[in-house]
This record gives sequence, structure tokens and C-alpha cells, in this order.
Amino acid sequence: MAFRLRFTRDDLLRVSLAPGPDPLHETVISVRTLQRRRPGAAFGPWQRWARTRIPRSVHQLRSLVPPERFCPDFLIPPDTGDLDTGLDEPLHTPKSFLRGDLETFARFGDGPLPAWARSLSPRAPETVGRAVRDWHRTATAPRPSSGSCTPAPRRPVPPPRAPCWTRPKE
Repeated sequence: MAFRLRFTRDDLLRVSLAPGPDPLHETVISVRTLQRRRPGAAFGPWQRWARTRIPRSVHQLRSLVPPERFCPDFLIPPDTGDLDTGLDEPLHTPKSFLRGDLETFARFGDGPLPAWARSLSPRAPETVGRAVRDWHRTATAPRPSSGSCTPAPRRPVPPPRAPCWTRPKE
């Protein structure tokens, strides 16, 4: 089923863009990309690089962020701006909301929740927060380029030349 959205001029004038990428969203999206069987040409080198650096804590996070489909809402709160603000959100979310979010995830996911998420111990949000921080620091935080997973710089493209069959202007 396809949807068609029509925006008026006034609708477009109310559109605003974030000043930059959201680190929490980028981190969660990278966990999805890490698990894809065919990440594509753009992400293949990064995926191979990242798979050799997965911290132990990230395995729990991978169980909540499948390569496709639904992801719990508490992992991607809107308008966080920075990683710490985004990770504070689940720590201050009522347990009843977290439980409902995880039940929805289990219903639309591939199977039951992992045991650590089913119990929803008081430390579960902290465990997820630690895993997100570890993965962000390992794979998505800005860092100086070491060349280990970045493609070689492209040579500048020379300006187009006049075809050889034209005569220069005098």
C-alpha cells in the first residue's frame, strides 16, 4: 500500500531541520547496519571493521535492535540532541511504559524477549544505556580518521576540456 502526502506551501514553511545528526539515533541505526547480511557497498567496509570491535555489552543491545522492523521506542526518543540526554530518557521513563514498549517489541519481533528484558530489573535501563554508550564510543563517535575503514580520498576531477576537434578562439 502506497501513501501520497501532499504538502502546501505553508506546510513546507513550518518544516525545520535539526542542527546535526542525533548521536543516539545514529548509534541505534549502526546496530541495525551491523547485523544486516548485505549492508551494501557504502556500509560493507564499515561493517567488516566494526564486527571486529564489538564490546561484550553490545550483545544485549543487539537483541533489542533487529536489522529490520520494530525497535523499542525508548531507544529512540525524539529530539534528544546528544547521547547523554537521550540515554537519560529510559532511566526516567515509568516501568509500566517500558514494559508495554517491550511487550509491543516482542509481539512484532522475531520471538520472545530475552530473559534480562523480561524481568525488567531495576538495572535493565542502565544495562541498555551502558551498551549504547559502549557501542557509540566503539563504532559511531566522531574520531580522527585513521584510514582503517575510510575509503581512499578521491583525486580531484579535472575540469572538462574542450573537445579536440574544436579550434581555440583567437
